[in-house]
Amino acid sequence: MTGKEAKELIIRNATPYFEERGWHLKKVQRNEAVFIRKENDFSNRIGISTLDYNPIQVIDFGLGKYIDSIENIMRKINQNTELNPPLDKDCLTLYLTDKDKSNLKQKMSECRVEQHIINSLNPIFDYLNHHALPTLEKFNDLREIDKLINGEANNYWETDWHKPFNLAGYFYLRRLIIAKLSGRKDYTEFIEKEIEEIEREAVEANETFDRNDLSDELAYCIHLLKDVDPLY
Repeated sequence: MTGKEAKELIIRNATPYFEERGWHLKKVQRNEAVFIRKENDFSNRIGISTLDYNPIQVIDFGLGKYIDSIENIMRKINQNTELNPPLDKDCLTLYLTDKDKSNLKQKMSECRVEQHIINSLNPIFDYLNHHALPTLEKFNDLREIDKLINGEANNYWETDWHKPFNLAGYFYLRRLIIAKLSGRKDYTEFIEKEIEEIEREAVEANETFDRNDLSDELAYCIHLLKDVDPLY
C-alpha cells in the first residue's frame, strides 16, 4: 500500500465520524488529512497521517486547538519584536501531548490493507470520544486552561515540558495572555510575581531583564496586556 492509497482510505473511513460531530475535511497535504471544527473564537484541528514505509504504512496523528483571542495578541507581539523562532501562521495555540495519546501512538498497527486502516482508526476515535474532544471542549473556557497552568502547587507550571498539553513553543508569552483574558482577580499580583521570577532568573544567568524595554517580547507582551480587556 502506498502513502497516497493509505491517505485516501483514511479520508474515506474517517470522514463520516468527523462529519457526524460537526467537523469537516479542511485540506489534504502529502500523506496527511486535516479535519477541523470551528466554534466562534476556537478552532479544533486533528491531522491524521501515515508514516510511509511502502508497502507498509503506519498511522500517526496530532491534534490541538487554535484560539483567535490569544493568537491576535501573539501576532501583535510578533509585529513589534519579530519572535524567534518566527510565529508560524499555521501553528495551533495548544497541542495535546498527554500520556494516553503517547501510549496510543505506540500501539498503532502497521497497515497493508483497508482493514488495517480501520483497525488503527478505531482506537483514535475511542481516544477522541473519551478524552481529547471533552478536553478541547472544556478549553473553550480559557479559565480552565488558566487554572491548570497558572494555579497553585501542581497547577502552576514552570514550563509545559512533559505536560498534558503544550503552548506551541511560546509558553512564557501565552500563559500571560491566558491569565489576562481569563479575568483573574489577582492578575496584577500574578504579573508582578512573574516579572520578579524572570528578573531573578536573568540575574542567575548573568543577564538582565528590563521591563521597560519594549523591544523585548516579554516586556512588550506585559505592556500590551495592560490595555486588553478580559473575556469574562
